Order: sequence, then structure tokens, then C-alpha cells
Amino acid sequence: EEIGSRNQAGHTRCAAVGPERSGERFLYVGSALGGVWRSTFSHSFSGENWTPLSDSVYGGVDDLAIITPTSLADDDIIVRRSGSSVLRSDDSGATWIEPQGLGSLRTGRRMVKAADASQTLYLFGTADIPGTGERSALFASTDGGATFALRTSFGIRWSGDVWVPRTTALGGSAVYVLQAGRIFVSTDDGFTFGAPLII
Repeated sequence: EEIGSRNQAGHTRCAAVGPERSGERFLYVGSALGGVWRSTFSHSFSGENWTPLSDSVYGGVDDLAIITPTSLADDDIIVRRSGSSVLRSDDSGATWIEPQGLGSLRTGRRMVKAADASQTLYLFGTADIPGTGERSALFASTDGGATFALRTSFGIRWSGDVWVPRTTALGGSAVYVLQAGRIFVSTDDGFTFGAPLII
């Protein structure tokens, strides 16, 4: 049964659930040209009472990650990607700040959160690599999206994609990259990748 969204603007592109607090969680959605929205998610979820969190920021949201704060008394950390633009808020959207370390990023393809203790964020796209020019690249953040660092780059510029297991049991340090029609796997948090898988 469809239950919404009843007062949330634009179709939904992505969604993420925050940590549990007193039996409830926040459900966050990224919408097309409508930004980030939040509602309380529980067994009695009605699809109502959505609150916009990024009215001060133009555009839609392609990817959304929610980082559990050190103390559950603090607000969830929201990291949103729209194209090559990445923004972070730790005050429920009152302010949005660009992370450091993404100055070389040219295009953004996907941002995902790993199921590891650091809540690592991976960002795949293209970047200007010194001495080689624009290449496909994988960035990572282990501080809740405050800073990103280049983990590895690939020999060509190709849109590609990235994904990670959603549970630690499936490999908290594994990173999969689709590059030029081949799948590469890293078992060390994206620092190195082996030979492509044969499919």
C-alpha cells in the first residue's frame, strides 16, 4: 500500500535510515530538485510530516548517506551528493558545508557508505590526477564526510560505478568497482584492486 509521500516535493532518488533513538528512527530521502527531506520512521509510519532540510541549497540529491554521530544526543550527520557537488550537515540541515579534499573531483558517479566501524564513505567519479590528467577515481572519507582523500585512480576516464556490501558479514572492507566493462574488487578498503573478475 502506498503511503506517501504526502507533503514531500519531487520524486525520490535515494533514501537512508538514521540510527534508532528511543524506538524510532529518522527516514531521509533525496528528491529530484527538492533537496533532502526527513520524517520519523516507525511501525506506525503514515507518510506524513515530512520536513525539508536543505531549502538553502539548490538542486536535487543523487546519493544520500547518514552517519551515526558519536553521541546519539547529537544530530545525525547528513552527506548528500548532487553530481560533483558534495555537502555535509551536522545540524539537521541548518548549515551545509563542502568537505575538504575534493578539489580535483570533476564528475561524481556514486557515493556509498560501507558497513565498517568507521562508516567509511566512498565517492566514485573522475578527477584530475597529477601527471596523467582526468581519470576515474575513488575517494574515501572516514570522518563522517568532513574530509575526503583519493584512495586510488584508474588508467582511463570512464563513468563506471562503485558499490559495497551492506553488512559487515558480507565484507566490511570490500569495495567493488565497475570500470570499462570489468569488475574490480578491493579487500583493503579501496587502497588496491586485484585483477578484474571474469564473468
